[in-house]
Amino acid sequence: MLAVAGLLVVACGTAPPNSGPGLTPSASLTTDYGQQYLTLIAPVNSAGDQAKQSLNAFGSTFTGADVAKAVAPYVTALQTFNSAVIRVSWPAKVEPDIRALVAADAVVIGDLNGASTLTALNASQWVQQLNVDASKSRTASDVVRADLGLPASSSTP
Repeated sequence: MLAVAGLLVVACGTAPPNSGPGLTPSASLTTDYGQQYLTLIAPVNSAGDQAKQSLNAFGSTFTGADVAKAVAPYVTALQTFNSAVIRVSWPAKVEPDIRALVAADAVVIGDLNGASTLTALNASQWVQQLNVDASKSRTASDVVRADLGLPASSSTP
């Protein structure tokens, strides 16, 4: 079940160290869409790193409620990212890929919201499904990143 820790920074990869807090769409008047994307995703990456640390600290005994509590800030950050990124006026060629990313992220959010129901009997299947869905999210994020002239994500689903 600790394999869950490796799945958390799946949405969009690592932002550069100088990325600031999330940017609200109304404040984004720049045409540097790549930087805007990196700024929006930075809080997700930070929350994912924190969740991974929490999950790794559990050791071999923990409950679904423990996992749910550890991933809750990541889920919130990912939901905030999705809400913000979908409201940005992206170039026309990027918009469909942004919508695909948000849809893929929504599936991962659904998976993570199910963490509280984890038991010894279903944990392996849950992790397996999360892995599949996280991989789809990462692929969608890499398409958006390519659209924006950014390198592929460095996260590992």
